[in-house]
Amino acid sequence: MTRSKLVAVTLVSVMIAACTDSRPHSGVDPVPTDPPPSDGCPTGPFVWPVETHPVAITPSSAWKTTLAWEDPFIVTESTSNGVRWAKFTILIDDPTVAYFQDASAERFHAEFATAHLDPFLGMTLTEFDRVALHAEAQRAVVGTVLFPALVATHEVGIQLARYEPFHPEMALRLLELVARSLALPEGTQRFYFPAYEQQHCSGLDAASYEVAGFPLDSAARFSQGNGCYSAGWAVGRLRQVEGTAIAVAYEAGTLLPTDILVTDGVPAEMPYVSGILALTPSTPNSHVAILATSFGIPFAYAPDLTARAAEYEGRFVALATREPSEYFGPLYNQQQCEVDLYDLEPATVAEREALLALKAPVPLDYEPKTSPGVLARDVDDIGPADLPSFGGKAAHFGLLRDVIPENSPQAVGFSFDLWDHFMAQTLPEGETLRQAIATKLAPHVYPPVMAAVFSDLRAVRQLIRDGDFTADDDAAIVAALAPFDANINIRFRSSTNLEDSAGFTGAGLYDSFSGCLADNIDGDDLGPSRCDATEPEERGVKRAIKKVFASFYNDNAFLERLRRGVTEDEIGMAVLAHTAFPDDNELANGVATTEQHPTRMTATLVSQLGAVSVTNPTRGVLPEVMATGLYGFGSDSTLVSPSSLVPRGATVLRWHGSDPALDEYLTLAALLLRVGSHYANVTQTSLPISLDFEYKKVEPDRLVVKQVRPMPPLYAVATQAAFLVPEPVSLCVYQGELTNIFAAHRLKSRWEIVPDPRFLDAAGIASSALQSVAYTYVSGPALATLTGPVTSFPAAEHSTVTIEGRTLQRDSFTLDVGGTRELALVTEVPALQPVAKNIFVTVGQPAAQLVAHYPAAVPAMDYDHTTVWVSDETVSLVSCTNELPVEELFEAHHTLTHGGVTIDTTYYLGPWDFKTFPLAQWGTTTITGLTAAPIQLTSPYAQTMVPYHHNFGATFIFEPRLEEGLDA
Repeated sequence: MTRSKLVAVTLVSVMIAACTDSRPHSGVDPVPTDPPPSDGCPTGPFVWPVETHPVAITPSSAWKTTLAWEDPFIVTESTSNGVRWAKFTILIDDPTVAYFQDASAERFHAEFATAHLDPFLGMTLTEFDRVALHAEAQRAVVGTVLFPALVATHEVGIQLARYEPFHPEMALRLLELVARSLALPEGTQRFYFPAYEQQHCSGLDAASYEVAGFPLDSAARFSQGNGCYSAGWAVGRLRQVEGTAIAVAYEAGTLLPTDILVTDGVPAEMPYVSGILALTPSTPNSHVAILATSFGIPFAYAPDLTARAAEYEGRFVALATREPSEYFGPLYNQQQCEVDLYDLEPATVAEREALLALKAPVPLDYEPKTSPGVLARDVDDIGPADLPSFGGKAAHFGLLRDVIPENSPQAVGFSFDLWDHFMAQTLPEGETLRQAIATKLAPHVYPPVMAAVFSDLRAVRQLIRDGDFTADDDAAIVAALAPFDANINIRFRSSTNLEDSAGFTGAGLYDSFSGCLADNIDGDDLGPSRCDATEPEERGVKRAIKKVFASFYNDNAFLERLRRGVTEDEIGMAVLAHTAFPDDNELANGVATTEQHPTRMTATLVSQLGAVSVTNPTRGVLPEVMATGLYGFGSDSTLVSPSSLVPRGATVLRWHGSDPALDEYLTLAALLLRVGSHYANVTQTSLPISLDFEYKKVEPDRLVVKQVRPMPPLYAVATQAAFLVPEPVSLCVYQGELTNIFAAHRLKSRWEIVPDPRFLDAAGIASSALQSVAYTYVSGPALATLTGPVTSFPAAEHSTVTIEGRTLQRDSFTLDVGGTRELALVTEVPALQPVAKNIFVTVGQPAAQLVAHYPAAVPAMDYDHTTVWVSDETVSLVSCTNELPVEELFEAHHTLTHGGVTIDTTYYLGPWDFKTFPLAQWGTTTITGLTAAPIQLTSPYAQTMVPYHHNFGATFIFEPRLEEGLDA
């Protein structure tokens, strides 16, 4: 076969995309509000609970008994994860059939069963709840089948719903039935995803489930991408510690404050570490997340980094999180945050020390406590200016009472005078409580010996709990609480002058406790508590206040003050008190963060069902995340991710997009907007502002906001040069819109680069960092590769140039490829970054180009497809995409016939680049009619494509002589 000459063709095609509204419709959420029982796990022999027999069900198009892999009954979740799911019901009397419902028409089990399954026709939702979600008198088992967003991922998870745990034999029988009812592709991996109430007991039988072919996992397995809970960067030794062992490791000194922690689960309370990388999803807006933001440490969930984290154990690394827009470039993906873990072992000692110095703690800016001259005050008469007297929580609570009194509880603030009086009491040894504590903690400097400081802090907390109030203060406490019902628990919450300030939140460092006023004024010390008969002993208000006081010396709280150089005599613990919200009356709880601008407010609402806490989350339970916006022209809410405690298709609060007046998310957002506007006015703070709120939904359908605080600014003013990490990168020529196709084809190449680490300051860019390079390029009819430092390439030269404020590094060299080319790899030096922001970059960030100069002009194609001659060409270099799974890309196919020659080509597009998909990788191109036998091309060097705007067409070049193995 004779090698054909260069073949250039232009194909035009139009792609039309249809959009549908996949928002979950509103409706009654059939989730019962009864708390799950605390029974033990079922063991021993199992007998099916009833005698079984066939049950006749009236045929209907609303159900089917077999579900296909891509079935119309499967619903795709309208969230960023796009998980697919289907729901089923199994009759206890006839456990041989699973009835799959059309969830696009009826989202909830009760809706479906009471309308289409004969034994339940005419039942109310509550009646169906009793026979489906409770073991006693159970007549149906309901559940969900979950599928990954990518259809090509052959995995399926089955979930069974019931408040009481299933006997493992019953669960396996049900799982097998559902699995048999699914038309699964060969080799599909089946999983059991236990619901919240099933997790503990099923975990005890994990081995049995795995042997039976249903290994345990959770819906998080099908989550796509990473999750960033706190942005920033950190350096340190990487340590892997199980979530349940973190506290022990910290006290033992095997986990240090300077370490970067990798863990399988983040507990509700975390000691200070340099960074947190979770291998399972965590809770946005939890106290750990808010505190990490305040500390300026990165906290992220990144399942893709599991193998790398294991490889880097014990090594000096960098962990960085950032939103994709920071370096969007041609391969920008707007759906995911970016989490990077880099090996910095090659960095010099001086470079490591310089990086660590940038993360040195900044002294806290706070107002020393002052005396208001009163022990307590109605919070209606307190505002942000009273923070030095009543602490941050109480001071800001007054804002809620000012503008949303119907949606916030009546409250009382106890000032620092009560704290100072308490600390002034004389101990039997003759010194005051304050003096005893100071003496106990004086030897500790940062970083302390953890075991020693934790031991001393335990002793200090006990001293406080054993202390007492004076008779006058005792009477003043009772008098201040007189407005509350003495027979209902009162919640006492920490309110220090360090927390909830403009520069520091202190979220989760201190504790809240409930107390019963009636127990203090009933004239005896006998239980049970008059506010809660299940408590065998009295639980008075003084006891609760002392426990709040003791939490001032919680381990993490004291360590942070020690780390930040706080003067202990200038701070203290004030208290905010309001009526407690009983768990039985709590329908939902959550945390919101808002960004308020002059013409709009956006809010991220993180909510959970019932009293399962968002701020101190239960491990393995994921909250709902809803993004809400209020604008001058209207409002909108988008479900980002669902709660793991509500049925698929349901939401924690009432979502009614078609009627904003019935939408609880928009109602809540409007309340937060009013508070935010008032905060800006009272504090004379210019917009935009960011605030953090805590809220609850309590019976009967009342939204309550119970906390507001300013969020500290994310980035400090100080700036710093970027740091180039020694991360191996692969760069290829970008084939996207506006690329000149002849330049892309002529300069087609691949760069494998491992740079030397360094700061990209004046000294760092004075010489080339590209010390390990493999450059593969087209040389005539074949490929060639240059290796070594770029400075060893022919006629190599390194230089820098500043053009329109952008500093560029040029590593130039010369090649003879059947004609001399002067080439230069040009990389942009990032602008100075705020110190708290991610300062790490790899080669090619934020931009890289390959520039060529030809002594003799070469042909190219102008924008109107006319031939022009040029002496200079430039192409962009981006991360190579030829190894991306094709399941994550868009397949494209074109066939063109002209003059007896047919070109049939398949290629893959993506990731999305603004409005046009670039080429990601090639499939196969077949050219027939040009030679005696068809020509098949698979090499990326033999094929080039540049798309038109919106991919309405494309221009192609095919050069068969560059196909390796093709006969001449």
